[in-house]
Amino acid sequence: MKLSIENLSFKTANTNILSDISLDVEANSFIGVLGPNGAGKSTLLKCIYGVNTPDKGSVFFENKNLLTMPRKERARKIAVLAQESGSQFDFSVEQVVEMGRYPHKKTLENYSKADKKIVDETLEKLNLTSYRNRFFNTLSGGEKQRVLIARVLAQEADFIILDEPTNHLDIGHQIGIMNIVKNLGVTVLAAIHDINIAALYCDNLVVLKQGQIVTSGTTNHVINKTTIKDTFNIDVDVYQHKTCGKNHIAYNLN
Repeated sequence: MKLSIENLSFKTANTNILSDISLDVEANSFIGVLGPNGAGKSTLLKCIYGVNTPDKGSVFFENKNLLTMPRKERARKIAVLAQESGSQFDFSVEQVVEMGRYPHKKTLENYSKADKKIVDETLEKLNLTSYRNRFFNTLSGGEKQRVLIARVLAQEADFIILDEPTNHLDIGHQIGIMNIVKNLGVTVLAAIHDINIAALYCDNLVVLKQGQIVTSGTTNHVINKTTIKDTFNIDVDVYQHKTCGKNHIAYNLN
């Protein structure tokens, strides 16, 4: 399930937000997008899943143009966790997760036993079974994030887009969520703010700055002192993780 982005540009109020972005995401790969605030990470993801309309360029998935694909068909292929997803949901946790099944339903069609089974399994997978009847708006930020990730998983799409998926989560739930996503066996494109989390889970990384790709490739190619300094304006030490062999960073406080 390959995604291909070619020469994608986006601007607003005569300001270039993205400039000539070209990127291939191979089937069953986990690609992380890194960059400082304002680099264009969320804007790029929104162009892919249809919230933003690019000024030029193309986005193809399975050789089909995503930019002209009907919304419901696109939702069957691509599941999305946006940064601002669902903050005002006045529904139970179970109802929110059930929304992930919507792209597979006809208009006014009820949820089937198969849908209910998928929802139940997803709630259990994310340790949310006891939250089933709680209202979404009563949950903490971290609990809401887990529910929204459950909704994405219940969609059973072949391609998942995640915008800061570990926001609001403690480190235990960050690792738990990333383990689940990593083992889904689907294609993932995720904007991730934690460089070490990205290094641990992603097959390849893409670094954005001022709306342009400054480097991309394997973790060990991308994560080095020069790239981190040039991109984030911080000094770091780089070391190789003893277990996975991937480059990680330690902040230099001098």
